[in-house]
Amino acid sequence: MMRKFLVLAFVLSIALGSLAVLGTVKAQSTVDITLYGGPVSSGASGTYGFGTTADNITSPGPTLTLHDGDVVTVTLHNTDTALSHSFQVCSANSDTATVFFNSAINPGTYVAPGGTGTVTFTVSDHTGNYYYICPVPGHNDLGMYGICNIEATIPEFPLALTSIFAVLAATGLVVFLARSKVKTVKVP
Repeated sequence: MMRKFLVLAFVLSIALGSLAVLGTVKAQSTVDITLYGGPVSSGASGTYGFGTTADNITSPGPTLTLHDGDVVTVTLHNTDTALSHSFQVCSANSDTATVFFNSAINPGTYVAPGGTGTVTFTVSDHTGNYYYICPVPGHNDLGMYGICNIEATIPEFPLALTSIFAVLAATGLVVFLARSKVKTVKVP
């Protein structure tokens, strides 16, 4: 009888352990980013960049950190009075680089001076360091770029932790019941 309970405990441990591994899914966060693009706040004339407010536009722009699985909405406010600007995440600091995740705002038409543009995209399968740039030809060379760090997915901690505790609790319960039955058996 004890052997049956130990086998049952082992099978339950394997099943619940598999659930813990298979049940761990990507944590999907919603990330809202507001950027301002245009002439740098201070520095050389003819230099452009990105900032988190209209008063702190820098070149390079602020570093963005995203995670695989994030649903990202980027809103770009063009502070320039003369030039169109835009935003996209890409493989290199070049206006001809590969664009990732369909992240370009108004591809080919850009955001007009004083205007606002928005794009929503899902980050997937590109962990590493990349760039976000203004894809208007030559603008990245004038300083309109920033670093975009894409980190690995963060697993949903509560599901994995709950599954591990469930495996431990089930195993302990089965062992406890097995030992309890052995103690209550009377020998004639």
